[in-house]
Amino acid sequence: MLVPEATMARIKYWVNEYPI
Repeated sequence: MLVPEATMARIKYWVNEYPI
């Protein structure tokens, strides 16, 4: 599955804001 770079950036930012 191809994921847009923008989505990857958003996920990376989200993980940074809300680490599990």
